Amino acid sequence: NVSKQQRQVGKAACVAEGTLVIVRDEGGHITAKPIQYVKITDLAWDGEEWVSHSGVVCNGEQECVQLSGMKLTPDHLIWCGAQ
Repeated sequence: NVSKQQRQVGKAACVAEGTLVIVRDEGGHITAKPIQYVKITDLAWDGEEWVSHSGVVCNGEQECVQLSGMKLTPDHLIWCGAQ
């Protein structure tokens, strides 16, 4: 299993505008929405549980790689189900 600390490290890296994020809104509706439309009131699925967040932050433009339909910075950690 991935520890809470490991999940937090992955959250510090960047995902590109347009990347779909699974969220649960205040009404309990679960949907995938582009990261730039995630609201502070949405809970994000981190692969193990629903978590609150401090809001989406634009960190400027960085080079991204495409992996499994996502565009993210090369330092973004991805949990693949194995350790």
